[in-house]
Amino acid sequence: MNVARICSREVSIAAPTESVVSVAKLMRDRNVGTVVIVDEGRMPVGIVTDRDIVTRVLAAGVDSRTATIGGIMTRCPRTVPAGSAPSEALACMRRLGVRRLPVVGERGELVGILSVDDVLQSVAEELGNLSLVIAHSVGGARVPTTTSDRTRPSSAAAIPRASGEVEC
Repeated sequence: MNVARICSREVSIAAPTESVVSVAKLMRDRNVGTVVIVDEGRMPVGIVTDRDIVTRVLAAGVDSRTATIGGIMTRCPRTVPAGSAPSEALACMRRLGVRRLPVVGERGELVGILSVDDVLQSVAEELGNLSLVIAHSVGGARVPTTTSDRTRPSSAAAIPRASGEVEC
């Protein structure tokens, strides 16, 4: 598995010339706390969080109506190649003390954003699959099933014991 499979492909982006106010409104409208700043070729040149706006603009007394996002962004953000393993991305996040990393393609173009929550969701799904394999091999186990909209569990379904070789 690689980060390209689990990252979010819907990334909020802005140009360095955009105002701090417009980026803050983008964050509000899209309900996000991070915006990747890109150049004309969609290459990440910076990253800004809602916390950056508070600490670098509001708390610093900078006029948010005239300040550009390029003036407060973190320049040259650390990125992770799309083919990287999630464990590599997590190690990088831990070293940097961040919760999100832009994901880039072979030419360095932005293709997504990976969050700690994305990795956690992937691990949870893998553990769920593992538990089904274990339950299947023990036999007679009952596992909860969900409705098609995945909002609430329906009745538990029995998993028959595997006998002999299983075709996949």
